[in-house]
Amino acid sequence: MLTADGDAGWAGTPCTSQVWILTVDLNAFMVRHGIVALAPDLPEPAPEDTADPHLRRRTGLGYLRAAMQLQKEVREQEDAIAAEAVSCGISFKVIGQALSIGKTAAHKAYSGLWMSDSTVSCLAPEWSDGQSPTSVARYLIRQLCFVTKVDMPRTILRPKQEWVGMLACLKSARALRSSAEATVREVVAELRALGVPWREIADILGVKPTAAQKRFGDGVPADRLADLRREREAADLLISGHELDYHRNRELEGITTGRALRYAMDNMRRARDHGTKYAEGLWARVQRGDLDKPDDLAWIDPATNGIIQAVIALTAPGVLATALEAGQQWDELIKKDRLKYSPFMLYVFFLFALSGAYATERFQIQMTARSEGVELTAEEAEACVMAAINAVGAANKAVEIAETLGIDKIFQIGKDES
Repeated sequence: MLTADGDAGWAGTPCTSQVWILTVDLNAFMVRHGIVALAPDLPEPAPEDTADPHLRRRTGLGYLRAAMQLQKEVREQEDAIAAEAVSCGISFKVIGQALSIGKTAAHKAYSGLWMSDSTVSCLAPEWSDGQSPTSVARYLIRQLCFVTKVDMPRTILRPKQEWVGMLACLKSARALRSSAEATVREVVAELRALGVPWREIADILGVKPTAAQKRFGDGVPADRLADLRREREAADLLISGHELDYHRNRELEGITTGRALRYAMDNMRRARDHGTKYAEGLWARVQRGDLDKPDDLAWIDPATNGIIQAVIALTAPGVLATALEAGQQWDELIKKDRLKYSPFMLYVFFLFALSGAYATERFQIQMTARSEGVELTAEEAEACVMAAINAVGAANKAVEIAETLGIDKIFQIGKDES
């Protein structure tokens, strides 16, 4: 349960923040993009420490209204895509397997739907054109399709390409709808932490205050709260690069954008591989109780892994802005594929920072143990293991998304990047 996080107030990044869209979950990341797009009349985001409480409440209520609108639009698109899939001859068995919900659940969710003759196919190039709320929902669905994999039954040896495309759209829409519902819950929790009464929240939800409290009164699940706190740490890390000591590592002196990006990607690959072995080895030692040699428990060690160096390179002045600009230039080269890299690049960079935030979580504990030659407790060592696992997970996500989209091609742009 959640209403607040001690004296810090809301556990996650405030929705008034410039980096609110940064979240570990890709679906939630896209949903927050959509919410911001549907609330253009709200004030510009401000640094958290200067944000007026009344501004935070006003923005939060505006985002809640936009989130409800987006949730409705995505649900309508999900139903329309399902209707199109069924009209094209895709069985509920195939739909159920593609969505990992089974035939019965697919039939229950999508039976009785029909496709209007005037409905534009979700595979048509113009499907997501425009600036309307419907177009925003369709744009998000289409973007997510680029990183959505669909499992087809083995009995279908050569599935039709349009079937795979429709099912990817349907799977993306279903994931976005679920994420939009979770985002609504998080915005409500933040509003409650700010002291907004249930009556105001209920007015936007279109229900009675007692119904709103019954539905959202339990707050945010504990596991998601942990993610929200890490997201906040990582977002702070990503936007405060000018405060970091770039030059403690000579390899980073005078770094250019392209070098920083390639350096971050290469180090993330190495960190992923090293971290996996580290977590496995340390966990085995925790189980054996063999924790008397802190020097052997090096996770944050420049000689053995590159997470911290990667984050420092990534957050060097101008790297993120220049990288996003390069992404927009790259868009022009591949316009025929209608692939927009910029949101995904921002997400990948955030995962880099998140990996660093996870990795540094137990840094002080380990460094203190190593300098004093004392034995770590089993609880401390287990916490180090979990931090390593989370860091490797974030690094792996970043590398996987980058490789899937071919984002690493952007790293090669520019004459000064060799």
